[in-house]
Amino acid sequence: MKPKRAIVACDHPLRKPILALMATALAALFLTSLLDRAMVQGARTARPQTQAKGPMDGVPALMAKLQQNPKDGETLLQLADAFMRGKDWPRAAHFYGEALKIDPENVGALFHRAIVNLEQRRFPEAIGDFQAVLALKPGLAEAHYYIGMVNKYELKDPQAAREHLEKALTLAPQDKELAAETKKELENLQP
Repeated sequence: MKPKRAIVACDHPLRKPILALMATALAALFLTSLLDRAMVQGARTARPQTQAKGPMDGVPALMAKLQQNPKDGETLLQLADAFMRGKDWPRAAHFYGEALKIDPENVGALFHRAIVNLEQRRFPEAIGDFQAVLALKPGLAEAHYYIGMVNKYELKDPQAAREHLEKALTLAPQDKELAAETKKELENLQP
């Protein structure tokens, strides 16, 4: 009785072409990786002065400027904007508040403080700021949109949400992105 010959993977007729293909793919990956590293390293050494500034880079100079003149509204706003870009919400809210003490009718500061309040999940304060914005600038569709969104998702008040979203839609028909987003929110608003 002859022993049955075991099938060995090494005897498969496609073995050599598959191994060759795998070797080629590995070589391509290796070369691509080397070239990519070389290009990144070259970019780092060729242009070190073009590194992007962080959102908080100017803060020390602005703080020094504010120490010289604590009532400098423009510096307060620049600090608030820097902290907002850096997502330091409490400091951004503080400096927007300080700027609003100097100029209570600054629509930009009110609007940005409302956004900061949203980020901190301080919804009644955000709505208050957006309403203050609307008292100064009644046609600002974005303020109505945000009030509608807070009422829809956070305060669960569909009637107030519908009222503000519809107002935003009537105020901003030329802003196609805002109009499309507002229509979508109105369509899936539960009664």
